[in-house]
Amino acid sequence: MNTPLNIGNVPQGFCPSTWQAALNGIGAALSVDIPAASGFSIGSTKPADTSQVWFRIDSLGRFLGIYIFGQGSWLSAHPSACGLTMWWFAALPNFTTFDGGDSNSVGPASGPMWQQAQDGNGTVIAAKFVITAGTLPSATVLSIGGTGGEETHILTAAEGAQDPNHKHISGRFGAASGGGADDGYFFTEASTGFPNGTAQRVTGGSGGITTANINTLGGNYIQSGVVDPQPATPNGHNTLPLYAVGYLLQRTARIFYSVT
Repeated sequence: MNTPLNIGNVPQGFCPSTWQAALNGIGAALSVDIPAASGFSIGSTKPADTSQVWFRIDSLGRFLGIYIFGQGSWLSAHPSACGLTMWWFAALPNFTTFDGGDSNSVGPASGPMWQQAQDGNGTVIAAKFVITAGTLPSATVLSIGGTGGEETHILTAAEGAQDPNHKHISGRFGAASGGGADDGYFFTEASTGFPNGTAQRVTGGSGGITTANINTLGGNYIQSGVVDPQPATPNGHNTLPLYAVGYLLQRTARIFYSVT
């Protein structure tokens, strides 16, 4: 394509002191007019000539994209890849109009551009923290679509929780040589474990052995603590860290902006 060069006038008294100043002055006096049949169109209205490349602008002259005509409409590829997910800290947008979308079924040039993000099972991600796939230090494998965690947690015995009705054995009743069947024996030293250990007899009587091994006695064990007739129901403790609430938006499978 041959484009005529418009040659203007340099300012009166133009006398550049350097070659660069001369080049700048001459360049400022030159211009070209791109004819309508050049293959390019710039404007907010789609061109009548579908063979052109349309540099689309809005009513304020802001650039919106480069469009070419195909499949019955003017198309411009969306800059974000399909499936891209981003945080959105505001009310959910109207996906039928948001970012050039529409209410049709999703296709290469139709339907919403964005949707509320879904996990690998197609379930909307809501009220959940997000974690990347991989293997935890515990060797637990996290795969796409997996879920887990809990909002509150009640400790188990293995985690250190104590039954409110637990008991402590401190001795035993029972007869031993020189002691009565109603005599009580209490531990007097660290035991290697219930029911063994040396115990001292507590009695108002006299004579006989004053110590015995707990496991040689035949009476009931002496315990501290009683069964609570109205035990409190344990409440789970919070497991959530500090958080800020938003939405996850996800690009749909739509590829193009479209103007019909």
